Amino acid sequence: MRWDILSAYAASISKVLSWVIVSAMLYRKSPDAFAILALVRGTLGVLNYAALGLLPAMIQAFATVARTEPAPVVVSPVPVVTEGGVFQLSYVTPDTTREQLANLNRRSGANDQTQSIYATGMLIALCTIILGAAATAGFAHFSNHLYRIPRWINREDTKLLIEFLGFGLMLRWFSDPAGALIQTRGKIWIDNLMQVVAEFAWVIFSFYFSAISTIPDEPLRLIGVAFCLSTALLLIMRGIAARKITRVSASEGINWQLMRPLITTGLLITVAQLADYLYSPTDYLLINHLLTPLDLRHYAPAVQIDSGLLMLVTALGAVLLPKTALAHAAGNRAIVRKYYLRGTLASAVTLIAASVVIYFASPLIFRVWFGYEMPGTVAILPLILLNTVIGGSSAVGRAILIGIGKTKPFTISVLIAGVTNVIASVVFVQYFHLGLNGIILGTIVAVVIRCGIWMPWYVLRELR
Repeated sequence: MRWDILSAYAASISKVLSWVIVSAMLYRKSPDAFAILALVRGTLGVLNYAALGLLPAMIQAFATVARTEPAPVVVSPVPVVTEGGVFQLSYVTPDTTREQLANLNRRSGANDQTQSIYATGMLIALCTIILGAAATAGFAHFSNHLYRIPRWINREDTKLLIEFLGFGLMLRWFSDPAGALIQTRGKIWIDNLMQVVAEFAWVIFSFYFSAISTIPDEPLRLIGVAFCLSTALLLIMRGIAARKITRVSASEGINWQLMRPLITTGLLITVAQLADYLYSPTDYLLINHLLTPLDLRHYAPAVQIDSGLLMLVTALGAVLLPKTALAHAAGNRAIVRKYYLRGTLASAVTLIAASVVIYFASPLIFRVWFGYEMPGTVAILPLILLNTVIGGSSAVGRAILIGIGKTKPFTISVLIAGVTNVIASVVFVQYFHLGLNGIILGTIVAVVIRCGIWMPWYVLRELR
């Protein structure tokens, strides 16, 4: 498990670093273009919900299969003499070597149920790409109405950025079935390392395209192209790894009866994830329409720091999701409770320590990152960090609830808190005139209720 956690942190850190590097490069070319990229990236994340929560749904399904798969049976050695040479046995004896066992596993491959889940999941993922393509086209077509784009920013570049980022997101979730299979077969670290490679590929492609570009007003579209290529690389790597680990096929063994439970579970998770859109992405839109472009420039870097710190704990949640699903499928609630208590405590301590360091180092960080200290962002940073600590500490709880199949109550809690965030933010801005601080306070109110009060009570009650 140690290597799984370390690799998960490596994957999370690479996501933060790739965004930091690419955004810093763009900011130095055009601060307004950076603001547009942050706005589009923050709001376009809603397209991930078209994936129908397939990754966690398939993790649950594969965990059940892994629990029921029979282990190789050890029997006494059987002497076999054939005229043709070596006779291949289809079972394991005490004399079987590690190499022979590996060859036996490769010959036997995944069982029929694993094959059916994988092929059915790939079919669902393919269908969701059609839905995602339509949503991306809608975003691009109505971008002038969704966003207040400055006159000096090429609107065609913004549309192309939306299209390339959207297609990149679709390629990423098309790789999720293979990712779920890899994670539930004890190879979490392999999947994490492939994500690290993809993130740094985005950085390399972005710098390369920026270096060869001769048109000064096309940095937005080039960053979108680079992101699309990096996610295509992840799709290829995950597909090859899944094939080698379990020898499954993406097209054989589709089971139409499996589609309903996979989609039902995924839809519940999707609704919960969709409610997350009522937090930071909606805050972007509220700032864009209720406040000023200057407030948006102050808010965007602070949210990137918030996202970066959350990666420190979502990495732990990403590891605990498949492990919780496997433990719960085996009926071991004690170990799941231990995962929750120790994981939540570790998350809270990590976020508090990191937040203190970030706050005092923020002027230096912004000076290195953007070229000056950004006092407007530093002023709102304490509230952002408070929200990060409270909300981020619930990342393990989220993984636990999904892993044990409690997606419905989790979804309801996220929906209620999301609506609370929107209402509170509007009230604080419109009636209490708190400006940008009011937007952040609205999120804090919702996060305290859901993550600080409800989640610990509910998770511990379910794990008694």
